Amino acid sequence: MRMAAAVLGVTCLLATGCAEVSSASRPPEAGMASAATARSCPTVVAGTLAGVAGRIYAQAAGGRNVLSATRRLQRSGALVAAVASGEPAATRRALSPLLEHQIRRIVIRRGPRVLARAGHGAALAPVTGVLRDRAGRDVGDYTLSVADDAAVVGITRALTGADVTAVAGGHVVARAAGGSGGAPARVVVVRGRAFPRGPLSVRIGLPAGALRSCSGCAADVRADTIGAVGQRLLTGEASGPDARRVVRYVAADPGVRRAVAGDDPAGLRMAIVRLFGVRALHVVRIRATTADGSLVNDVGGPYALAPISGPVRGPDGRRTGQVVVSVQDDAGYIKLAHRFTGAQVVLRGAGGVIPGSTLSAVGAGPLPARATMSVDGRRYRVRSFAGRAFPDGPLWISLLVPA
Repeated sequence: MRMAAAVLGVTCLLATGCAEVSSASRPPEAGMASAATARSCPTVVAGTLAGVAGRIYAQAAGGRNVLSATRRLQRSGALVAAVASGEPAATRRALSPLLEHQIRRIVIRRGPRVLARAGHGAALAPVTGVLRDRAGRDVGDYTLSVADDAAVVGITRALTGADVTAVAGGHVVARAAGGSGGAPARVVVVRGRAFPRGPLSVRIGLPAGALRSCSGCAADVRADTIGAVGQRLLTGEASGPDARRVVRYVAADPGVRRAVAGDDPAGLRMAIVRLFGVRALHVVRIRATTADGSLVNDVGGPYALAPISGPVRGPDGRRTGQVVVSVQDDAGYIKLAHRFTGAQVVLRGAGGVIPGSTLSAVGAGPLPARATMSVDGRRYRVRSFAGRAFPDGPLWISLLVPA
């Protein structure tokens, strides 16, 4: 989906190019360009963060969750048959197992008649489609959303660090404060659609600290901004509200508590596998130790990051051990960082480049924290920072922003 606000920074980036000139040999024109770049820095930062917000909305409007949800609906013979019959009760029964904690709101119609509704609360980025029988005849249509306003506003705030507000029908439908306090220094707007119809705007109020004047070319300012977004994404996976909720849930699970208290590896594995089936948790790896630090069991994928730990307690409140969980694996982080920023993402652990990285021809060693480099004939601004692999290993994350 084309987002007008997402291209806010493009004009600035084209007009304020990057002249790589040393200070000793800088001509007067380069000095003038440097001053202009400093003044334009707020515009570059605002445009880059608006682009991130536009990408977040675009995922809600046409990302993989949308494709998965629409595919389930269109391939469900039971749903198509129920809609073709015009029976509301049968339509609701056929629809229920297709929601899968993914579809937030949906309306199914046969002609002007509504056969089924599911979900409640403010949602956005509605998607419409047609249900067809095996002969290719249209039997009904649907309007669905895979994202609610609060979720989109929350992740936009988490990645931009800004105050974010969603407005539909002249009313605020979701808001998340960035924590800076005071009035924003600049507001950028991403425009979309509310569910089931009507305009919606996501307003990003940028604090003065994010818009300070800076040196360097516009491409470097943009890379710095995207690097900060990548770090915020990692911080959210390691210590955000979802991660804290998951570790509390796992530590309080009766099966986990019994297995840790009894130092029972098989029992813990059974409890962990059961927890993996709880869709609302989105946990990818769980490890538990006893009070003296002895490993009970460790179950999950080989590549997980951003571990968060919590105490396991017995019925009397006494600490009996500890759980370490991860709500994100390396592949998931790479996909999110790439989709939300457009940067190439390379993760390197103790064994080298981690599978799933969007670039592999990046050399044998870790990429610099800050550099300009060419990969496969294309130039990138590199911004790298440290993270943690599960349960406590080295991790080096590099975002390569096309120069």
